Amino acid sequence: MKILVLALPALALMACTPTGPGTTGVGFGDYGEYLARREAELVGQRQAAIPAPQIAPAQPVVTAAAPVPAPANNGYGSAPLSALVPSAIQPGAAVPSAAVATNAAGADQSLGQEALATLAATSPTPVQPAVPVAPAAPVPAPVVQGSAGPNLAAYALSATNGMGQQIYERGGFHLTDSGKACAKYISPDLAQMAFLEKGGPRKDSLNLDPDGDGFACGWDPRPFQAARQ
Repeated sequence: MKILVLALPALALMACTPTGPGTTGVGFGDYGEYLARREAELVGQRQAAIPAPQIAPAQPVVTAAAPVPAPANNGYGSAPLSALVPSAIQPGAAVPSAAVATNAAGADQSLGQEALATLAATSPTPVQPAVPVAPAAPVPAPVVQGSAGPNLAAYALSATNGMGQQIYERGGFHLTDSGKACAKYISPDLAQMAFLEKGGPRKDSLNLDPDGDGFACGWDPRPFQAARQ
């Protein structure tokens, strides 16, 4: 009886144990199916744990609008240029030469007036015309007296006029001709000294300097002037 009691549980355990391969025991069914089901659950859990990637919304494609041509109004509204040009000067029409000359002259005159007005407005001082400067008048040469009479060298160097250039007034009546008066002297230097001793060059009582240049009987001061240079 004791053996029977011990054998019954063993027999019951043997009856519940599956006999095919891949089994897991009592109450679990087929072990292969269990593994497949368990793997499917694990895969589903992993997929649920991974967040789905965020896909940015597609940007709308904007196409540039075609440029709209500006109306050819030429700054005068919608009227064409041909309607604003007088018929006498339509493109292709002959323009009278007199009209062209008149228009050119008027344009030049208006441009000149505009230029003068602009110059007057921008110039700080009025533009004055150039005044011609008259040459300086020759200065009478002073007479320097030396121990032997007038110093001809000093007189020549102080002279500012040329030969034949009158700077002294001459006139009056003379009894002796200037040629005959000069013939009394053997050299122009002696004539010049006598001329200066008798009141020259301002006065010519001997009629030795009729042209009033201050040089008696053709006396030439240029050798003295050249020696100074």
